[in-house]
Amino acid sequence: MKLLKADLSRLERVAFQLHELLSTKTTKLPPAAIEDLQTSLREDLDRLIRQGDKFLKGRTSNAYSYLIANANEASNASIYQQLLTLQSFANFIARGITGRSWASPRRINPLRSVLQSISDELTGYLRQLLERRLDRDYLWLAEDAVAPYSVRGVIPLKDSGILVLANSPGLSFETSAPHSGLGESPADIAVDVYLDTSDNETIGEVISRVDDLVEVMGYRQVGDIEVERGSIFRRSRAAADQVADELKSRLMKVERAFELAQLDLRQADVDVREADAVNKLLTSLENVPRACLRVGSVLVIKYPHATAGEPVIIVRNLSQLELHALSRFPEIQRSPETALQALTMTLDNMSREYNQLADGDSGYSPPAK
Repeated sequence: MKLLKADLSRLERVAFQLHELLSTKTTKLPPAAIEDLQTSLREDLDRLIRQGDKFLKGRTSNAYSYLIANANEASNASIYQQLLTLQSFANFIARGITGRSWASPRRINPLRSVLQSISDELTGYLRQLLERRLDRDYLWLAEDAVAPYSVRGVIPLKDSGILVLANSPGLSFETSAPHSGLGESPADIAVDVYLDTSDNETIGEVISRVDDLVEVMGYRQVGDIEVERGSIFRRSRAAADQVADELKSRLMKVERAFELAQLDLRQADVDVREADAVNKLLTSLENVPRACLRVGSVLVIKYPHATAGEPVIIVRNLSQLELHALSRFPEIQRSPETALQALTMTLDNMSREYNQLADGDSGYSPPAK
């Protein structure tokens, strides 16, 4: 009985700690990671309810029925409500077994097994967040890195540094016809690689991983490849091998793969190929201090932060206007540290150009953002 109480106490404690950590404004996990944890907690609640029913069979009360109703409702609630319900459920069982002679080992052991499994899982989430120092300094670093954009999510990398998701609703192409003439259509995308290194082995590895990502996204290289030396700046194009709906589906999977990158979560909704391509691409950048990669609308930037000295990797979904800007001014990608700021300034200048054109042409309408 003492061991069961210890297991219940541990579950309460871990759920509370995780709830407190996730409640702080400084813990800004990507949406996919939150969804992943919500799915796990929903399954954990269902497991605990089923095992609790078996353990307390015939010895329930109105309070227990009310708790079950709350638990079932919490399965579709926020992550915070799910964690609070786990705490309450563990606490109720702990109070219910006090002084009960009917709590035999045969009843106790299956419940202990479920409690230990859930606690281990939540401890894994907690460990990753705490050990990687996801704190106020990292959020400041993320906000400073993506300015003038805002932070959508932050992932602390395993060794040092962070991966920051800039403020986009999702990685997607415009798939409706006719095409606006700006940016790119899903049938033909740009693949640009800027690397601040002269090491041929490293260059070859990164380019190979970029090409793997191109293939996973449903494209194939076409046409001539332009390569400029010094550091290296490679420009090429890729054509679609899949229909528009399949391209959109693959881009969504790649988005989730970036959001869950380097976090050891369930990743149930991420195909192995997408996750493998993204993680290998990020790994290939470890020996590259500064880089700017673009595969269609997916922009990946890396550089050492000037103040913190930590490596920063930024993932940004580009709008059609941003794609158009990079098509006109690809040199923006040669300076990873200022790429987002330069992109914003370019968009402002383009907006003024469109306004001037509009003033001289009453039938002109600028493209939608």
